[in-house]
Amino acid sequence: MPSFPDRLKELRRQKLISQKLLAETIGLSERGIQNYERGTNKPTSDILVKLADFFGVTVDYLVGRTNYSVDSDGRIAVKAPVDY
Repeated sequence: MPSFPDRLKELRRQKLISQKLLAETIGLSERGIQNYERGTNKPTSDILVKLADFFGVTVDYLVGRTNYSVDSDGRIAVKAPVDY
C-alpha cells in the first residue's frame, strides 16, 4: 500500500495545488509540507486530521492503511486500486 508521503503528494497533485498553497490553507510552512512528502518528518495527529478534512478523505486512507475512504454521506468511495 502507498505510504503517507505518496498519498499526500498524490492528493495534492489531484487538486492541482502547490505545496505552498496547501501549507497556507492548513496553517503550516511550505517546508513542512515538503518534509512530509519526502518522508523526513511525520505529522502530528492534529495535522493528519486537518489534511484528511482538506482532501475529503479518512485519516486511514491518508496514511495508507486503506484504499478507500468514506464520503460525507457515509458512503464508501474507492480512491485507489485494491491489491489482492
